[in-house]
Amino acid sequence: GVIDIAADWMNDLKEGVCLSAMWFNHEQCCWDSNETTFAERDKCPQWKTWAELILGQAE
Repeated sequence: GVIDIAADWMNDLKEGVCLSAMWFNHEQCCWDSNETTFAERDKCPQWKTWAELILGQAE
């Protein structure tokens, strides 16, 4: 339900944010990306970690 969706979003919010829609969690943000495998999940261009946003570099 709503609590599960909010919990997933808040868990991902610790790591970063979706640039195209900040209310999306990591999975929803990268849903239509070509990088959909688990190994490539951090290559989604719409998802940025806080380090990338603040420091301008990937972790």
